[in-house]
Amino acid sequence: MNSKRTLTCFLMAAALATGLLTAVPARAATVSLEGIVVAGTEPECVMVRDHQGNSFVLEGTGWYGIIGNDYVKLEGTIVPENRCGVTSAIQVSNVSTIWRDETHKQVIYERSAGGRFADWVRAHREREWREWEEAHHIPPPPPQQ
Repeated sequence: MNSKRTLTCFLMAAALATGLLTAVPARAATVSLEGIVVAGTEPECVMVRDHQGNSFVLEGTGWYGIIGNDYVKLEGTIVPENRCGVTSAIQVSNVSTIWRDETHKQVIYERSAGGRFADWVRAHREREWREWEEAHHIPPPPPQQ
């Protein structure tokens, strides 16, 4: 009889612990994604195609300032997305690096040397970004803080 009670208590505690663990939302991991910026099938679809050929829609405003054919390293969170012909997106938190091409020999922007990306865009490629923004129906970047 005592072993039944012990087993019941153990199973109840295990069920409670499992319930608590599943109730706590999982924190998404930050990832680095390298690839080339490409336009999607629709004007508002801006994506990065990685070196394995996978495409990710760019989400958020952290990427505002990169333009087509930039070779980039982005930081963010991979999120499910079902638009622009793909099933994944990256919620961009930072642009780490922009290279001239896939060889990575010539750096155009690097966060450690160039400061905040939005400030770099305003100083070095305002015109190119405005043209890209207009062609792809991208809302204006957030105000400078």
